Amino acid sequence: MAHGVRRGVALTVAVALALSGCRPEGGEAALLNESGRDDLILVKINAREREHSPQLLDEVGYFDTQFHDRELQCYVASDGRSEVRTPAGEVFARHDFADRSVCEGETIVLGSDGSLTWQ
Repeated sequence: MAHGVRRGVALTVAVALALSGCRPEGGEAALLNESGRDDLILVKINAREREHSPQLLDEVGYFDTQFHDRELQCYVASDGRSEVRTPAGEVFARHDFADRSVCEGETIVLGSDGSLTWQ
């Protein structure tokens, strides 16, 4: 019976977190959308020019920084770049990880002019 109680408590906590809009901390960096646009898409592009992890950029987009094969939990030069695109596929903002890594816990702000600034 104790196992059932623990499972119920865990389920209750998970539902409460989901309803509150909270996300677990750690293992990600955030891109805050302060552009005034709600139709943008965040795409990661690896060094071989392959796109992966496209996501609609509502108020916040996330970079999953949990890498099992490295100590530094960051996107670095060998990981390629990220782009924020319009629905038509035009690049609104671009960031090369070679210019600056994107690491766990960082917050980047997307401005109305497509600028990216770190908080």
